[in-house]
Amino acid sequence: MSGNELARRIASSGSGVAEYRKAQRRPRFETLRRIAAVFGTTAEDLEAMLPAEETDAARPERVSPLDIERARVLLHREGYTGLRYTPVTTDDLIDRSPPVVRGMVLWYDPRLPLTPECVVAVQVHGNLMVRTLDADGRTLRSAVAPPFPLADVDEVLGVGTLAQLTL
Repeated sequence: MSGNELARRIASSGSGVAEYRKAQRRPRFETLRRIAAVFGTTAEDLEAMLPAEETDAARPERVSPLDIERARVLLHREGYTGLRYTPVTTDDLIDRSPPVVRGMVLWYDPRLPLTPECVVAVQVHGNLMVRTLDADGRTLRSAVAPPFPLADVDEVLGVGTLAQLTL
């Protein structure tokens, strides 16, 4: 069964299933129940097979609110106003030039129009995702997950403006 087929059967996104398969994201228990139903097992059995959750010591350091506020002030001084941000936690944009990699902060502007090949922050089933808008202007693509239609997102949050490497 393909990842997209499983995603359809459990009412999830293809990228979410890809992240579960690569152990990049842990499914919620309700999602485990739906997966278990597809494969004829129990959610508890699936949960027992999952890798251990990261401890605070193993988890990569998050960008502090103070660092975000400092960056916001500097960006404002440079004329960038109204930007929102998200930490980059996936490999969805590693195919860009330059690559946008885990640990960076992506700043996006909710006021900018979508254009082909732009980075887009979207909300899908309660998850914030960052993708590249394909040249057709209707498909969102990822370096690691299957493409999906822009029409399937719940909300377009904004267009990526800057990617900041945190030190």
